[in-house]
Amino acid sequence: MASPDKLKRLNLEKLSLDQLADQLGLPPSSHAHYVAAAELARRQALWQRDASEAMQASAKYMRWSVIAIAVTTSLVALFTFLLWWWP
Repeated sequence: MASPDKLKRLNLEKLSLDQLADQLGLPPSSHAHYVAAAELARRQALWQRDASEAMQASAKYMRWSVIAIAVTTSLVALFTFLLWWWP
């Protein structure tokens, strides 16, 4: 059987941000306040990890976009030079 502390943590995972903020509004000396603060810190860490993964995916697409633009620009410059040099 799960310990009561683990059950509290599992219950906090299901709370919305508004409900978690209400838990944080309890007196700072209460156990529930510290548990809610820990849950908020855990959620922030998860959000930061997700944002980091999204940034890495975005950087990958940005790199390929820059490569495609460089290739296109080089081809346009080459064709422009050939049309100018070769009447």
